[in-house]
Order: sequence, then C-alpha cells, then structure tokens
Amino acid sequence: PLVSDNDRLAISKLVSSLTRGNVRSPLAQCLIVRCVAQVIADSQVYAGQERPFYDFLESCLRHKGEMVIFEAAKAIIELNNVTEAELAPAITILQLFLSSSKPVLRFAAVRILNRVAIEHPMAVSNCNIDME
Repeated sequence: PLVSDNDRLAISKLVSSLTRGNVRSPLAQCLIVRCVAQVIADSQVYAGQERPFYDFLESCLRHKGEMVIFEAAKAIIELNNVTEAELAPAITILQLFLSSSKPVLRFAAVRILNRVAIEHPMAVSNCNIDME
C-alpha cells in the first residue's frame, strides 16, 4: 500500500488532495467521505474551533448521488461531540428524503435519523411528522 493506516499525516495529505480534486465516481466519493470522517475523528478539536474538512462533508450533502449524500449525513452524525448546528444540514437533507417516492431512501433516512434521535432528540423533533 502507498499509505500506511497508522500514518496520520500521510492520510491527512491524501484526503486534502482528494477533497480539492474532482472525483467523478460516487463510490470513490463515498470512500473519500469515509476517509474524511476518519481524519476528523483522529484530529483534536477544541470548543469553538472548526473541524477540519467539515465543509467538505457539508458540500457532499449537495452531491447529485444519493449514496454520497447518505454517507456524508452519516459521517456528520457520527462525529464526536457534534453540535446541533453541525447536525442541522444533515437532518434537513434527511428530512427531504423522508418524502421520497423510493422506499429505500425513506428507510435509510429513518435509520440514520433514529441514530440522531438517541443522542439529540430535539434536533429530530421537526422530522417526527414526516417519519410517521
């Protein structure tokens, strides 16, 4: 392998270059989102400080591929010490998927929102009507 799993600096540089580039494949984009989530989890963020690459995750919520959107929403929700303000864009997108005509999208949205509701029940309160 070109990059060791334990080499945080190399992974951070790789993610930095990939987030600036133009990746066409939705599957590759999902893998980048997972790597970004890992870099964010490994970095230490103090109160009031912005997370590295969070803007990239938020931009992935506006991707044309549903798979990438769900992966980005899941990554944002699983961040350590996530705030309600950081959750808001992901919850808004998932709420839109609750009214989708595709049952798979509705199920995936409910599943991810369920994870949020466990730790942040007030953040999901707007979605309760759509979930029923």
